Amino acid sequence: MKGTLGVSQKSLQQDETLEESLEAKVAEFANRMTQCGARNLHSLLIRAVEKSLITKILIEMKWNQVQAAHVLGLNRNTLRTKIRDLRIHRPKVEEKTP
Repeated sequence: MKGTLGVSQKSLQQDETLEESLEAKVAEFANRMTQCGARNLHSLLIRAVEKSLITKILIEMKWNQVQAAHVLGLNRNTLRTKIRDLRIHRPKVEEKTP
């Protein structure tokens, strides 16, 4: 059975849990960032994760913000604010010429 993100529960359990996968990526990110003296790692990481998640859900919901907000557990106005603040843009569809 596949979820809305295209990942089956079975494949997630066979490989690694979400927490294990995130832990590895966060550790990698933290190591790189601390080596170069970066600060505000919490806000940088949260912003990156939030932008990726919101963008993925918007694509899955065909950019329907009401449905995306429901899936994300957000108010539609909160989602609209996050889309603006995170500078998430819907790709322009090229018009087909006859």
